[in-house]
Amino acid sequence: MTLRSRLTAIATGDQGIFLSRGLFMAVGGFPPQPLMEDIAISRALRRRGRPIVPPVRIGVDSRRWEQRGICVTIAQMWWLRWRYWRGVDPVQLHQSYYGTSCDTSCGTSDGTSRSSQDGG
Repeated sequence: MTLRSRLTAIATGDQGIFLSRGLFMAVGGFPPQPLMEDIAISRALRRRGRPIVPPVRIGVDSRRWEQRGICVTIAQMWWLRWRYWRGVDPVQLHQSYYGTSCDTSCGTSDGTSRSSQDGG
């Protein structure tokens, strides 16, 4: 978990969010939106307490970082997060990020999102 995430108590999916099923259900699970579902659930979890950061590392897929480069990826992530914070619909953010259209069915009823299912 990055310093930014530790300070804000907002984690992104590529940092590995682990929680009990009971807590997951108590906060309503992931919202049915195609992007920023990790930010939304982090906000809900933050109301319950600060995250605990275990002293272990996890491995995540680095394709996006390798393909787009670190600076471009960081800039894009911050731009998307700023727009989300300003109230832009996650469906529009998804289209901007992936370059494809998506309607509200991109989120699934089981509490997961399409992006978490396809590794994005």
